[in-house]
Amino acid sequence: MSVIFSGCVGGLFVVDEIGDPSRILRSFPQFEKTPSHQNSLEQSTSGTRHILGVDEASYLRSCMLTSWVHGDRMDELIRNRREQSREVDLLCGAYAHLTRSGYWLNHGGAFGVHYLVYTSPPRDGHSMYLCIVTDTEMSQSDVTVLLRLSRSVRKRAMLLVAEADDTFRVEML
Repeated sequence: MSVIFSGCVGGLFVVDEIGDPSRILRSFPQFEKTPSHQNSLEQSTSGTRHILGVDEASYLRSCMLTSWVHGDRMDELIRNRREQSREVDLLCGAYAHLTRSGYWLNHGGAFGVHYLVYTSPPRDGHSMYLCIVTDTEMSQSDVTVLLRLSRSVRKRAMLLVAEADDTFRVEML
């Protein structure tokens, strides 16, 4: 059983899993996709294909204790993307922070936020929070927009602020 970094499609990472998918990638809560998100999982001829954002790929690569095929190339691409963009670097750190804190995440682009944050596996219900990641304090008008958005979709707002020491401060609004 192994995990193969197969390449990139646009800004996404393609990872193929050979063998029983429930043994490696499926053991991570982020890969418990709900039926509406099944399009991000495709069947490859050799196993299961996962299409991952750079934040998911970075977290997965840092946590998995398994053999990777082309893992060095994946590390190089992740490092390059993090160095080229402060936002990508923030999102990678935020993804790891929230996941290690026990949350499940989905990308929140459809809501205009960085993440939809779940307190239980996504298959068990709806997200509880809309999350914005930032390294600066938000203006009062931006906070108002986030609060109005979150209330209109019956969720709470979570602001994740990066601190100088590469930690994050969570503010529930």
